[in-house]
Parts: sequence; structure tokens; C-alpha cells
Amino acid sequence: MEDIQAGYMRTCVYDAYRITANKYTSDSLMASRARFEDEVRNMLDKKLGDEGFIVTEFTSQIKPPTSLTEMIDAKNRAVQAALKAENEVKEAEANAKIAVAKAEGEAKAMKIKADAEAYYNRTIAASLSPMIVQEDWIEKWDGKLPTFTGGNGSIPMLNFKMGDK
Repeated sequence: MEDIQAGYMRTCVYDAYRITANKYTSDSLMASRARFEDEVRNMLDKKLGDEGFIVTEFTSQIKPPTSLTEMIDAKNRAVQAALKAENEVKEAEANAKIAVAKAEGEAKAMKIKADAEAYYNRTIAASLSPMIVQEDWIEKWDGKLPTFTGGNGSIPMLNFKMGDK
């Protein structure tokens, strides 16, 4: 029995691991360890079962070498950094859209205000007649004539209109 265990069974186990492992890359083997073990177990059950042996316990106890673990960790960090950068780009794009929306809203508000002021000014201008302006001027007049200060002293500013009368 020891010869069978040391020879034939050992070769079967070795072949099952070797044949199955050739289907995987180093990273995928570590990432798919359960599937790998299932495939090896199925191969052993078939091969040894044909000879009347029953596999009752099985574990691969695969531990990757430190260099592979470091490479996998570095790859994972790179993927995480890329995802973070992608999220930062999306966040920046969203912030830019918010800024544009705010600016457009402020521009619309300014246009509405300017349109309202223009309407007000047109309405006031249309309602003003020379008589209303003159009446307003008279009401606010303090009784003093406007003057022009020139080189020869103050001269009243008068507007004389020559007419037929």
C-alpha cells in the first residue's frame, strides 16, 4: 500500500494539479482557488475512482509566493487608483455642470431684471410729457436761477425764445 501511495497515487495527484494549473494564470489561480480545487478534486475522483479508490479528504493549501502576492497587491492598488481617478473626473464634471447651471440661472435672472428695468423706463418715458416735466421742475425749484461761472464772474443761464409776440 505504501508503494501505491508513494508511486501511483502521488503521480495521479501531481498530474491532476499540473494539468489543472496549466489552465490558469498566476493571478487567476489565486482569484479562483475554489474553482481550481473543485477541478482537481473532480479529476482525482475520476482517475482514482476508476481504480477503486475514494477521495475522502482534499485540500490544496495553495499559498502564493511573496513576490506573486506583492504583484497582485500592486495590480489591485493600480486598479483602485484608476477607479479613484475616474471617480474624481466624474465628480469634476458634475461640479462643472453645477457651476454652468448656476451661471445660466444667474444670467437669466439678470436678463429678467434688465428687461423689467427697460420696461419700467419705457413706461415712465412714455408717460412723461413736456408739461409734466416742467411742472415737476417748477415744484422742485428753489427760486434761484442756474448760473455759469466763467472768467468774468457768475452769469445766469437763461434760455430766451424769440417769437412773433
